[in-house]
Amino acid sequence: MSRSRLLGLAAAFFVFLFVEILWIHAFSFGHHQTGDTNVLLAGAQASLDCVHLGIWRFCPNVAPYPLLQYVPASILLRLGGSETAALIFLARISVVAFAGCLGLSWYFFRSRPKIAALAVLSILSSAATYQATSAFGEMLAAFVILAALVSIRTRRPILIFICFALASISKETIPPFIAMLGLIIGWLDAGKRIPPRRIWLPLALGVSLGTLANLLFNQFRFGSFRNLPYLDPGLRTPTWKLKGEYFLAEWFSPVSGLLWFWTIAVLILFAAAFYGLRSFFHDRRSFHLWLPPLLVVGLALAFTFGLANWYSPFGWIAYGHRLAVPLFPALVITALWTIGDQIESALSRLKGKPVLATFFLMTTVFLSLPQITAPWNWLEGWRAVTVSASNQQCNDTVSIQADQTFFYHCVTDALWVDNVNVIKAVVQGGHEPFAGKLLGGSAILLLSLFIFVPSKDLPKKTSRTEDTTT
Repeated sequence: MSRSRLLGLAAAFFVFLFVEILWIHAFSFGHHQTGDTNVLLAGAQASLDCVHLGIWRFCPNVAPYPLLQYVPASILLRLGGSETAALIFLARISVVAFAGCLGLSWYFFRSRPKIAALAVLSILSSAATYQATSAFGEMLAAFVILAALVSIRTRRPILIFICFALASISKETIPPFIAMLGLIIGWLDAGKRIPPRRIWLPLALGVSLGTLANLLFNQFRFGSFRNLPYLDPGLRTPTWKLKGEYFLAEWFSPVSGLLWFWTIAVLILFAAAFYGLRSFFHDRRSFHLWLPPLLVVGLALAFTFGLANWYSPFGWIAYGHRLAVPLFPALVITALWTIGDQIESALSRLKGKPVLATFFLMTTVFLSLPQITAPWNWLEGWRAVTVSASNQQCNDTVSIQADQTFFYHCVTDALWVDNVNVIKAVVQGGHEPFAGKLLGGSAILLLSLFIFVPSKDLPKKTSRTEDTTT
C-alpha cells in the first residue's frame, strides 16, 4: 500500500475517533439548554395540541424557527419523550449531522483526494465542532443542504427532488442560495452552459415544494404566508451605518467573525475570489472560468449581508457565528468545485519547497486547534464576549425590547475587542479535553500532511464529467 494512501487512511481513522470522542465525552459539555431550543420544544408541543384540536390556522405559541427544526422535536414529543429527552435527542442529531457533513464533503470529491481532505479540514477546523454537541438545529440544516448539493452529482432526479425539498425547509431564506449553488455545481458537472433537465427540473420542483411548505407552516402558526416575527421592523438593524458595521463584523469581528471561527473556509472563499478575478481580467470571454467562483463568493457576501440586517447577526447566544453554519459547508464545497484545478496546481508547486510546505502545514494546524477544544470549553469563550465589553452593564440580560439604543450599543461594543479573548478563553478553558486535543489535533495534522506534502502516488484526478455516478 502506498504511503499517501496510508496517510489518508490514518487521517480518516483519527477523524472517526474525534467524532467518537465528541459522542462519548464532549457531549455532556454540549450546549443543550440553549433557550431557543426550549422555546422550540414548547412550540412543537403547541403544534401537536393544535393538530389534535383541529386548529390549522393561528396556532398560538409556535416560535418563528425553521420548519425542519420542528420535525424531529415533534416526533419525539409525539412518542411521549420528555423535554429533557428531546433536548438530548436534538443534540445527538447534531453529532450525527456533523459526522455526515464530514462524510459528504469527502464523498463529493472522492476522486480528488487532496481537495476532499481540504473540504473535510475546513469543517473540522471550524466552530461546527461546537455545534456538533449543541441542541441548536444549525448542524442538521448544514447536513441536509450539503446533501442536496451532493445529490446533484448523482444525477438521480428523485434524490435531487427529495434533498432540495428538505434543504428548503431548513431555513426560510435559504432556497435561493441553495438553488444557485446547485445550478453552479450542475453546470460545471455537466460541462454545459446550463445543467441538463434531469438536474434543474427536480431541483426547481424540490425548492418549490419546500418553499410552499414554509408558506403553509407560516399560515398554521401566524395566519400569514410571511414569518411575521422575523419581519418585525423592531428587530431589523436600523441604519445603513450599523448594517455596514454588522456586515464587517460578520467576517472580521474577533468575537464571532467568520475569519476567526471558520478560518480555512474563509481562506477558500478568498482563494475563489482571487482566482475568479484573475480569470476575469485575463480573459473575460471565458466566463465559465471566472463566473462560477465569483458567483459563490457573491452568494456568501449576500448571505452575510442579509444576516447583518438582523438585530442579532450571529445568532446569540452561542459560540462563534451560529447563523452561518447552515450554508457555509455548502459554500465551501461549491467554491472548491469551481477552483479545484487551481488549488491542485498551487499545491503541486510546493513540491521541492519544503520550507514553504512546512509553513503552510504548521499555519493550518495552528489555526485549526482552537476549534478542537471548543466542544468542551465553549462556555468560557461565550462568557468572554460580555467580559470584553467596556460597559459592564452589557450582558446577556440586555434586551432589545427593553432598550433598543442600549442594546445596539452593547452589541457594537462587544464586536471589536482589542484581542482575541474568545479564542484565548476556549484554549485556556476550565476543562482539559486531553483526548479530544490528541485525537482532533492528530486528525488535523494528518489531513494537513495529506494536503500539503507532495506525493507521487496519489490517484490521478478525474475530470468533473468523468467523475459522476450515473
